[in-house]
Amino acid sequence: MSERGKANMIRGVIPVFLVAVALSGAAQALLPPPVARAFRNAGVPPDAVTLVVQETGAVHPLIAHNPAKPMNPASVMKLVTTFAALELLGPDYHWTTDAYLDGKLENGVLHGNLVLKGHGDPKITVEQWQAFMTTLTMRGLSAVEGDLVLDRSFFAPVAYDAGAFDGEPLKPYNVGPDALLVNFKSMRFAFAPNPAGNGTDVIAIPAFANVSIAPLPQLAGGDCGDWRGSVGATFVDRGSSAAASFAGRYAASCGEHEWWVSLLEHPAYVHAMFTTYFHEAGGRFNGGWKDGLAPKGKPPFATLESPPLYVVVRDVNKLSNNEADITYTGPSSASKGDTITLSATLYDHGTTNPLTSRNISFLGMKLGDKTNSFTKNLGDVENTRTLPEDYLTVHQRQGLFVYTFKVTGKARKIEVYEPFANKIADPKFKKLLTGGDLKYMREAFGMEEGPAVENAEDMSTEYP
Repeated sequence: MSERGKANMIRGVIPVFLVAVALSGAAQALLPPPVARAFRNAGVPPDAVTLVVQETGAVHPLIAHNPAKPMNPASVMKLVTTFAALELLGPDYHWTTDAYLDGKLENGVLHGNLVLKGHGDPKITVEQWQAFMTTLTMRGLSAVEGDLVLDRSFFAPVAYDAGAFDGEPLKPYNVGPDALLVNFKSMRFAFAPNPAGNGTDVIAIPAFANVSIAPLPQLAGGDCGDWRGSVGATFVDRGSSAAASFAGRYAASCGEHEWWVSLLEHPAYVHAMFTTYFHEAGGRFNGGWKDGLAPKGKPPFATLESPPLYVVVRDVNKLSNNEADITYTGPSSASKGDTITLSATLYDHGTTNPLTSRNISFLGMKLGDKTNSFTKNLGDVENTRTLPEDYLTVHQRQGLFVYTFKVTGKARKIEVYEPFANKIADPKFKKLLTGGDLKYMREAFGMEEGPAVENAEDMSTEYP
């Protein structure tokens, strides 16, 4: 479901709750039937649930189920920390990560060290880091002859036991804070039957030279079942290097799965990220790393700026949409809500994921193109999100959302939101995005004729 569609669905549900309150004169104590059914299907008894639904500014809640019962707050505590961040820092706060030249730059070659200073950005993603490395090379840095100096002094050093919480030190949610945290200090291992059907592919993202993968699990038949237990995984973290081995079996029926693991110490991880993606951007670097301080009174050579705090707070709640389509969101006379969905059947040859074979393009990019080629056409990546089935990258100040398959890195869906659609210069294209004109849609994308399908959940209309 799209974020806009989710909001519409919520707006559509609230009036029902308001009617219930108006009729009863008090908060509803019982769970709404669909909610109660969902808990029952999950095996969660009603007395194990507390729920309060209250409109902002309202005196009484719409629903209050066991409101006074003490519970473990779990992730609800994020409301406290994110509220404190918004209150103390402000919604438009940005974190920065700065790069300094500690040496002379001649003909693109830095005769000295490159200093990276972190200021506590909690969500530097691979895509943002790639953009940062590209910025370095575009500003004239093609080679670093010295080392990478890491300034992590913005946070005071503190002893931290990653396994103290639940005995799972390799879980990404147990990664400790660091002023120069990159990509949650985590790696994603993607599993899939190989195209030939005679083995299992395991891809590490990011792919580091100091993290080995061997052996790979044998491809097997049968049900998928407990695939993690079946692959026989062993992770050895030496701090500066790591090894992953999968001595078990992986059922072909499992399709694609992924396993997120936190490996390496913070400095070694940042060094591996820099080495990998600076090389990918065309740079040359063979040095090591060391702790140090950024030069005082010297402007940074380049800066990576985070999305505003309100976006980071919103990203705490991740949404997923598994439909294969292109979604344009804006005012529409063609739909009951404000989302127009153009459907396309997609096929991915060589993996179990779907991918496009349709000649659908947007701003010169087609579904099925590699995501990293989108940047030059759609603009720099502002932030990225990890969804259950996809990666989501955001462009054009929250106007363009690109969903990509996790294993292949190819685009599955593009969402265009009103803030960007209103900036389109071409009047016909702008009309397509903001007006919901079905004729223009079919002319632009060559959609096959078919009856419109109403999607009540997403408050949208889909035109096959």
